[in-house]
Amino acid sequence: MVVNLMKIVCVFAQLTIFVQLATTYTCQTPDEWLSVSTKDQLWPSGIVKYKLHQTLSFNDILEVKKAFDEYHTKTCIRFQPAKDDDQDFVSIELDNDICGKAHVCKQGGYQYAKFGGECRNMATMVHELAHTLCLGHEHQRSDRDNYLNFQNCNEIPLKNSPDSYSSKGIYDYVSQMHYDCNSCFAGRHICGHTLTPGLSALDVDFINALYNCQGCHRHRWRPAESLTNEEIGNMQHFNQYATDGTPIFPCRTVVGTELITGLYNPSEKSCTASYINLKQTMRTGVEVLTIPGGFDGQCSIYKLVDRAEVSLKTAVQVGTSFRYKNWKSFLAYANVTSFRVVTGVAVGKIWVFDGKNFDNRAELPFDDRGYNSPVSQILSCIVDTDCMIKQLFLERNN
Repeated sequence: MVVNLMKIVCVFAQLTIFVQLATTYTCQTPDEWLSVSTKDQLWPSGIVKYKLHQTLSFNDILEVKKAFDEYHTKTCIRFQPAKDDDQDFVSIELDNDICGKAHVCKQGGYQYAKFGGECRNMATMVHELAHTLCLGHEHQRSDRDNYLNFQNCNEIPLKNSPDSYSSKGIYDYVSQMHYDCNSCFAGRHICGHTLTPGLSALDVDFINALYNCQGCHRHRWRPAESLTNEEIGNMQHFNQYATDGTPIFPCRTVVGTELITGLYNPSEKSCTASYINLKQTMRTGVEVLTIPGGFDGQCSIYKLVDRAEVSLKTAVQVGTSFRYKNWKSFLAYANVTSFRVVTGVAVGKIWVFDGKNFDNRAELPFDDRGYNSPVSQILSCIVDTDCMIKQLFLERNN
């Protein structure tokens, strides 16, 4: 699909920013390929067999491997070299007549994911492999008109039907599957892979849910407005309680240009977060953290780790900035004392910039406003290696 420069309006809560959809990256995957149902077309167990085409250069292969690593690190998806008797596989190819193009979902037999020209990089291959896994374009979601306005566009991208690409809940301006945006009014705004060279937090959560990933990928963020009884039972508060004994459940929502975590109110189905030291309560676009199977199970343990000891490799990313590059938010709990000398536990977020350590203070809504805390605990997931070894032993002896 070739898209010219198009003016769109991105709406973040009560903040409106005018942007242009840029042509720096254009995916040539046809709209009719994207208009397919994902039912029965997922890759079994998330295992994708591949072959590297002879047209790829050494540097091309390095970029492809980086794309594989992005999925291997953040999801349960596994790209494995195809054997001679593997009938279903994706061929990774070079085509300098295009930027990127890929078959959508598992087709059966030969299919391809291509990049070429000035797009021979990891980000492009991550995008095309996402099509291989059944993801569509974020800006073509069936509900995209709630977030984008194409009224001044020269050409409008097709809007896919709900059956062909299930929306991921919160609209993701920094999804790897979103085209770039260039500002034409009131400063600069960045979208898509320019802001997130790899998979965004919401991309990761969607893929892990789509393929029912387990272990440290089994947590699910569910829309508050449609929680089932089973999902309510899977909500976790990590043994954190308010002074009145109420469990402190975490939620996430978009405030301003930030996807961040805060305190969930079950009766109102709202999420209260700290944004520029103010308490902001959102009643739409709210998601609640659930962990099927509990926080201790399947050889993986979800737990709170002191900020001074937490590792980026085990911390669970929950959000991002829709304005600044490489800003990642994580879920944090902390003890807070307000200006009114009220003391208690609060839940909020902590930022990590440019892949650095947890050097910043947690930002949490509490009592009358938002507060910063230098001491906090960060949600992490730790793999129980002894359990994994035992499970592998039992499987081999059955």
